[in-house]
Amino acid sequence: MIAGSLLLLRYGNAGPLSKILCSPLFTGIGKISYSLYLWHWPLIVFARYIEYDHQSPLALTVVFLLSLLAAYLSWRWVEMPVRLNKRFTPRVAFASIGVGCALLGFSCMLLVDTDGLRDVIHAKANFYTSPPRPFVANFEKFSSPLPFQPPAYPMVDANYVARLGQLNQKPSFCLLGDSHAEALTPGLDRVAEDYNPAGFYITKKVHPYVNEASIDVSQKLVEWVGANPDIHDVYLVGRWLKQYKIPEGLPKLGDKGKIKPYVLDEKTEQAIEYNFRHTAQWFIRHGKRVFVFTCVPEYNYAPADLMARGQIIPLSFPIDITREDYVNRQQPVAQVLTALEHEGLIAVIPLESGLLSGDHTVFMDPDGKSYYKDMDHLTPAGAYHACQAIAPLLWPGKH
Repeated sequence: MIAGSLLLLRYGNAGPLSKILCSPLFTGIGKISYSLYLWHWPLIVFARYIEYDHQSPLALTVVFLLSLLAAYLSWRWVEMPVRLNKRFTPRVAFASIGVGCALLGFSCMLLVDTDGLRDVIHAKANFYTSPPRPFVANFEKFSSPLPFQPPAYPMVDANYVARLGQLNQKPSFCLLGDSHAEALTPGLDRVAEDYNPAGFYITKKVHPYVNEASIDVSQKLVEWVGANPDIHDVYLVGRWLKQYKIPEGLPKLGDKGKIKPYVLDEKTEQAIEYNFRHTAQWFIRHGKRVFVFTCVPEYNYAPADLMARGQIIPLSFPIDITREDYVNRQQPVAQVLTALEHEGLIAVIPLESGLLSGDHTVFMDPDGKSYYKDMDHLTPAGAYHACQAIAPLLWPGKH
């Protein structure tokens, strides 16, 4: 880009090139270039929103022409009048910028805090989406938790450990994992109450593998679980493919049935096998049974957002993916887990079982309430639905 600019400065004033660059078409585009820069991206974003990321050549052409029109109108009726107005002094300009920035900041905070005024605009569409997270609460992720010092059994550190299930029962299981484990806790808590057991949940999101050489808080939490004599069952939940940086490979909206079985390279396969085997053997030595949960069906889009958008703009593409898509994507880890289960080291819990029906995935209940809050994390309703399906495998004969 810099080289091109230098060439234009050097040779743009002479020869046939200058005639082209000085033509009304090119000078006109130059005049409105800043307005075009401001307008083109919002129009592209709205076009993608309207067409669900499936822009046709015709749609892109329309967006381009609309960008030119909007750029000209704003240049002619906004930019030029302001630039030529003698009353628009530097003092007025700076004051206007200050007021504009303040209003923009306030508007952004209001829209973020209310999730785009969800209770005012398109209330029907908001039925499908999760309630907004309070604006101030978004800053919690920047705060550092208190140091974890594993207390002597039976004490727990409330900053890192929460109770699940029956509060009047002695905890017998513990859930460890990443954000997928966190999303599962409302459902596991409700189902545990129905089946009567109690357990712990390690609230710090961890990759639930044992690494004795680590001094990280995650290892201290794992050791606390191993030392707790009342915990008999350990539930490991994670988005396993992401942890090993296996390519996403998910079909786009309306493009299901395109996932092919993924073949792991030898190094990655050995790492997966070692981590699960080593972790299972470590917990077994500490008197625990290890349950590894499979992953829920993942999407390349947020089903809840699409259902909400479909209330405003008709949706012409299927949201679900096929069972084969799911199986092919999860195959690399599933093969390792199945082999370890055959050795008696772990029990594989098919978390996806309640989210598959026939040959397709299930992403909402019969009333239209979403089971997903984004592309791969379950809502409380989705977590409860999924946990109801696997509960007999976790607590046989208790219901």
